[in-house]
Order: sequence, then C-alpha cells, then structure tokens
Amino acid sequence: MFSRCLVVAVAILLAAIPGAAHVIFPGLGHIMLEEDPDATLDALRDFLVPLQS
Repeated sequence: MFSRCLVVAVAILLAAIPGAAHVIFPGLGHIMLEEDPDATLDALRDFLVPLQS
C-alpha cells in the first residue's frame, strides 16, 4: 500500500516533531479538508489544542 520511502519519511517526521501523530484517513484523497472536513479538523485540533497551553 505505502512505499518504503514514504514509511521512512513519516518515521523521520514523527521523530522530529514533538507531539506529532501519524493519522490516516481511509478512503480520502489529497483534498482531505474538502472530502471529510469533520475528521480533518478533529485531527488538526487534537494536534494543535495541546500546543496552546
């Protein structure tokens, strides 16, 4: 499903960004916010809200 390069790139980014999470939106393409705005915004809030404190 995912190429080895993509898996390695994700691992590097996860290690470099404090609090980062790997989120997969099954069935969505490149325009996640348009295709499923609620799921996309929930994931963004889960990441961004804790950074406010």
